Amino acid sequence: LDNLGLAHYSLNELAKAAEYYEQSLAIWKSEGEKHALMTCCESLGGVCFHMDEHIRSIECYVQYLTLSQEVGDGASDHEILLRLGLSNAAIGEYSVSLEFLRQAMAFYIELGDMKNRTTCLQEIGRVLGKTGEIQEGMSALEQALKLRMESGDKQGIADCGIEIGLLHYNDGA
Repeated sequence: LDNLGLAHYSLNELAKAAEYYEQSLAIWKSEGEKHALMTCCESLGGVCFHMDEHIRSIECYVQYLTLSQEVGDGASDHEILLRLGLSNAAIGEYSVSLEFLRQAMAFYIELGDMKNRTTCLQEIGRVLGKTGEIQEGMSALEQALKLRMESGDKQGIADCGIEIGLLHYNDGA
């Protein structure tokens, strides 16, 4: 069922993918297969996020983190923290979003993952801008832009530039 969910996700048939992941989730729960359940929660959370069902995606990601702690397998926790930050920002829970984004960024710094660290920094800047903390948001976005430029990430540079422009525009600058 997980593979059918993935196949439908790949075809952008999100509702069908969610249906298969929900069925799989029920099976893994009944069998007590926690690692499989974690994977399914991660996948279903992603599908729900793309369907703009952010509350459901948050539920899936929180369930993932709970299982991760139970089994002692935090290999993907940093990714889930980033996704929780994005999901909470999508529903306007900016302070919660910032907590998750900062936790994820700390993981990425520790792992030496510059790309995802920069993604977190850019999202932190965007969320800070939404909270009215314009200077802090601008600072984070400028740091992210600098890192994107150093890495030669042209799409990231463009995205960062757009975020900086939007923040200036929304600030009336």
